[in-house]
Amino acid sequence: MSSRPPKRTDEERDSENDKRELADPVRGANFLQALALEFKYEGHPKHKMHPHAYGLATFSGRRGDATFCDLHAKFPPGRMHLLKGLFQDGIKAGLTGANYTAHDEPTIVWCIDDNGWIYEARITTASQAVYHGFPVRAGEAIAHEVIKRYSEYVRRLKSSAVSGGNLKAAVAHLKLCEEKLKNAEEMYR
Repeated sequence: MSSRPPKRTDEERDSENDKRELADPVRGANFLQALALEFKYEGHPKHKMHPHAYGLATFSGRRGDATFCDLHAKFPPGRMHLLKGLFQDGIKAGLTGANYTAHDEPTIVWCIDDNGWIYEARITTASQAVYHGFPVRAGEAIAHEVIKRYSEYVRRLKSSAVSGGNLKAAVAHLKLCEEKLKNAEEMYR
């Protein structure tokens, strides 16, 4: 497991808005599983201080209050291949936004990295389930909602691990999820 980055001290995001809400109630397990399978991640240069290191073109637009994967979260290019799986796990945990496209894709999804960082992915190409993501700042209200929802998911995992078919795999997955939750709670206090 990677080491934890230092607690962030940067300013509040000025783009808090009601589009950044978790779906309530959580969609059904079959829907979430299908969505996770369809999910595609593509990096976006807006959220990289050094996009060329990630194989991306230089960003020339306005960045506003964007957070950077490399600067803020210290997310190295060599871990980019893990993002799809992290977001798929987040989707299965019910970390999907309240707003959906005409193709029944959430416009926003979240995940928690092993080291506790929360990442938000926004739909880039509707109808193809293509998303791009960025780190969530500590002061953002959505971070606490994501942690709360993920905590509920971990509690459900605990109760189902005992009755599950592959107990060893279920316990290993539960331990990983508990570690992610603990790290996120520490980071986003």
